Amino acid sequence: MIKYQNLKKICLTSMFTFTSFQIWAGIQTGPLNTSLNYADLALYSKENTTKNFTNMNMFILNSTLDLDKLNEHDLGEIKLQFTMKGFGNQDQDPYYQNMWMSGTGSWSAGFLASNELADYQLAQISWDKSWLNDSLDTVMGRTNPRKYFLYNYCQNFALCIDPIKGAMGAAGFNYGYWSAYAKYHMNDKLYLHSGIFEVNTDDWLNQKHGLDFSFHHEKGWLTVFGAGYNINDKSKIEAFYFNNSSINKNALTGERYKNTDGFNIRMNYDFVDKPLGVFANYSHITENNYPLKGTWETGIHCYDCVFNHRISAKFGQTELHPYYTILTQQANGVNQAKTTYLSVDTSFKYKKLSVAPFIQYFFSSDNFWLSTEKPIDQNLVVGMAVSLSLF
Repeated sequence: MIKYQNLKKICLTSMFTFTSFQIWAGIQTGPLNTSLNYADLALYSKENTTKNFTNMNMFILNSTLDLDKLNEHDLGEIKLQFTMKGFGNQDQDPYYQNMWMSGTGSWSAGFLASNELADYQLAQISWDKSWLNDSLDTVMGRTNPRKYFLYNYCQNFALCIDPIKGAMGAAGFNYGYWSAYAKYHMNDKLYLHSGIFEVNTDDWLNQKHGLDFSFHHEKGWLTVFGAGYNINDKSKIEAFYFNNSSINKNALTGERYKNTDGFNIRMNYDFVDKPLGVFANYSHITENNYPLKGTWETGIHCYDCVFNHRISAKFGQTELHPYYTILTQQANGVNQAKTTYLSVDTSFKYKKLSVAPFIQYFFSSDNFWLSTEKPIDQNLVVGMAVSLSLF
């Protein structure tokens, strides 16, 4: 069975790559612009009740059809994103007993390796259009709220640790559901934006690959209202409120609840006359039945510091709601609601290749994954994110 699955992956990957290169070679200069990227994340956990090392990787195909080039009318763009997992990703499967993330001892450390089930996924197919002299941007179709409300303030995509993503019912970026989003630019600095997104866990659990276009999942809807201010070309502050109407269950009491809501404030600021930047993030989930209560992070970037490359340092903390702390105490005696962590990361780029190593230290771990093995009070995670633009 394992050999058959590996052979299937090799065939799918070969077909995917060949088709992508054919698209690029034939119509890259026309109305269709296509890119193919490879991303890899390797993680080593010093303390782990399952296994110490894991690796996950993915091919990401992006295509944009410019409708303006097809005729003289301003019709916007059709955007498509398709992802395919590479090899050795079984550690992300929640049904896999040796799953890396559940053995790290805390939600914060395990968050780096998200649960990805499907070998391939239609991540986005949407119609993007600007109106009113580019003052209003709209997106309609199947896409993900993380692409519009959770911008990456950390530089490294793997290190923005925020439990609000799960509370919003938003799966990973490569899961796209029915959505409508609008962003209005009040002026060059201030903007307002809002969106409504389908909450669809069926696609993830049942591995429907984003190809189930029906409207009858009835899991609920995510609504988000936000505002942002562009401080300068590379700096901004943004805040939003969300409500997730899906029904969930309290793992301790069995109580069912809906309308999980919360808010987020995040910012980054790069100094104009110095090679320095600062960033911060705060999230709060108001629903007491949700496992996680929120998080805060703050850090600093120093550009051109290590062999003319960036180095960043970050300090933060996540917190559980009280009822979930009771669960961890019942599991193996861990009565710790807050997990504190610090990290250091850098990045090196050569042409189309980017390599970003990092190290994270976690202490006072919350034991979020309820491991039945020995509690892990402190942990060290070493990782490296690699991205390569194939075309």
